[in-house]
Amino acid sequence: MELLSTTSLSQKTPTITPMLLTEEEAAAYTSFSRSFLRKCRMTGAAQNGIPQPKFIKIGKRAIRYLKSDLDEWISNFQRVEHLAALEN
Repeated sequence: MELLSTTSLSQKTPTITPMLLTEEEAAAYTSFSRSFLRKCRMTGAAQNGIPQPKFIKIGKRAIRYLKSDLDEWISNFQRVEHLAALEN
């Protein structure tokens, strides 16, 4: 008598990394507040001349951010090892 294997196949749900982030997700991803991102969108720049990250407007109200645009925006900030380096 032949025994059949009754090993069940586990159903794996693919992990999907979203390409588009909502304002709330973008704020969490960048560690900036939603109001900061909103102000950047409205004025084109935040205080101290910080440029705005690129965003996508879908329809009349939906705002989305590409994760790659946020990564590029953050990489444009000056990196320093200590605050004295900013004084030069």
